[in-house]
Amino acid sequence: MRGAESKIVTRAALRELLVAHRSHGQKIVLANGCFDTLHVGHTRYLEGARREGDILVVAVNSDSSVCNLKGPGAPFFQKLRVPR
Repeated sequence: MRGAESKIVTRAALRELLVAHRSHGQKIVLANGCFDTLHVGHTRYLEGARREGDILVVAVNSDSSVCNLKGPGAPFFQKLRVPR
């Protein structure tokens, strides 16, 4: 299994990956959300989205977007970074 670092990509890299997957006839599904605190509802949402296609792309709202949606004090966990 690939590490988390290889799954976080730039928009340009994502575009290239999606073109390649589409050229192989794969169905791509996008799931978006505020995953500042991951819970069972998120897990079910992502599992359901994954079943809808071959490739699941997960778009995570930015900290500022989460704050705008949920108010002051959100997100609870801020600026978490994948170890390099």
